[in-house]
Amino acid sequence: MMGKKRVVIPLLVLGLLVLALMLAYFERRAIATYAAKDYLAGLGIEDPRLEFTDLSFTHIEVEGVALGGPEGVNARTIRLDFAFLGEGLLPDALDLRQVEIEGLRLQLNLTGQGELLPGLQPL
Repeated sequence: MMGKKRVVIPLLVLGLLVLALMLAYFERRAIATYAAKDYLAGLGIEDPRLEFTDLSFTHIEVEGVALGGPEGVNARTIRLDFAFLGEGLLPDALDLRQVEIEGLRLQLNLTGQGELLPGLQPL
């Protein structure tokens, strides 16, 4: 009886770990969206809006970007294509291959008075 417990408990822990990893993989876009919004809010950007729609080892796509309110930066879609350089589990560098921005709207204050980017001044 004692031998079965020694086998069952590690298998149960392993099964829960695999389940947690699968959940993190399938919810990676929601996790990335939450983390990015939290990070931007921590920088002082009020009510940042964005949604990761694609997230992989070679590209990222973010939609509905609105940073800094109506007078900030807005974009319909931002796509980044990249590759990791180096060998092993930890890459040496990141090679940014392409950046595409669709529907970019950026309001600048060119009067010389006040902030250049009013909605993004905390950055």
